[in-house]
Amino acid sequence: MKSPSFPVILNSDSVVYAMDTLNINQGYPIFANAVYVLTQDAENVGFTSATLKGVYSGGADIKGFKYKQESDSVFTTVYCSLSSPFSYDLIGLPTGTTYQYVYFIQKNGLNYYGDTKTFTTTTCDIAVNITKQTDAICMGDSVSLVAQAQSAYSSQFTYVWSTGESGDHISPSQNGQYTVTASAGNGCEQTQTYSLSLYPSPEGVISGDTVLCAGGSVTLTASGAWSY
Repeated sequence: MKSPSFPVILNSDSVVYAMDTLNINQGYPIFANAVYVLTQDAENVGFTSATLKGVYSGGADIKGFKYKQESDSVFTTVYCSLSSPFSYDLIGLPTGTTYQYVYFIQKNGLNYYGDTKTFTTTTCDIAVNITKQTDAICMGDSVSLVAQAQSAYSSQFTYVWSTGESGDHISPSQNGQYTVTASAGNGCEQTQTYSLSLYPSPEGVISGDTVLCAGGSVTLTASGAWSY
């Protein structure tokens, strides 16, 4: 029998390592009362989730997986139903993180382990940009803010703004900071904030002499705006 790289033995006098190099689906002979455990490659690996896979023969009282982040020292144990499929869905994982995992069964008080495998969740690489699409500069005028997200892993995004609105654009008319969250699904999301500065509407004032003699002239001066 072959000892896998799984480093933790819970009870050294009752642990048996299973032969993890045997593919029981390829016609190899199965000996009477033999127990085989195989850790398979993880499937459906996404931004924050993965499906652990394993297979065994010889019967089992308990079966499950042990997994951990590669940088951690302690494994987490999860248990599976004794009926097929022999898999377990992990969710809520951090993106861009490598995990180690191993499939195991328990039979008649003995623990049997497959070999240790690894998977890495997808890196969340969303970049979000917000642009102002209109030339309005006065408060009360509508300004169009448009969000655009990009990612190497997705071209479909949903957008939710700090105003509670959804969609890739909003039309605010007041000063303030407007934040959008772009999501590509599978837990990958990114936020971006735009600081909108609008000016009060100008209040024009005309000044000058108010007394005018017939045939005379006065100078009137306008103020309170940027252009006239």
